[in-house]
Amino acid sequence: MIYQISPRKALGNYKNLNLSLKLIQPKINYGNQSINLNKLDFYLPIKSFFNQNFILERIIIKFSDQNINKINYLTSEFLSVPTRILINRTITKGAVDVNSIIVFDEKGKITNNLLINGKLKDSQIYFNKDFVINDVSLNFKLEKENL
Repeated sequence: MIYQISPRKALGNYKNLNLSLKLIQPKINYGNQSINLNKLDFYLPIKSFFNQNFILERIIIKFSDQNINKINYLTSEFLSVPTRILINRTITKGAVDVNSIIVFDEKGKITNNLLINGKLKDSQIYFNKDFVINDVSLNFKLEKENL
């Protein structure tokens, strides 16, 4: 996976001693596919620059109106195999909006605070050739324990 880093803006929050890096028009490229993101922000505690702790505190990722088939590759990084298989085989078309927050601990592991909120729009859910539901829209919320 290749991350295309475009112009960025760094903001300091001196009250919380954090540095936030906000990418402008971020894009994820992989193979011949790409996903344009609405938001990709990195939050780094300034104190971690002065000790041995992992420097990334959290990441906020937002995107909208992305084809569900384009983001299946990204889900493999976060979702369990059964969840991934269920999504890939049942949701055959549609668009998705996602707002996610990924929080890391001092060792760089994703904490239980992982949250993915989203909306699936105009989708098709395929159970078998005789049972297909069209024009489905729904909201979803995934937390680390459920992935």
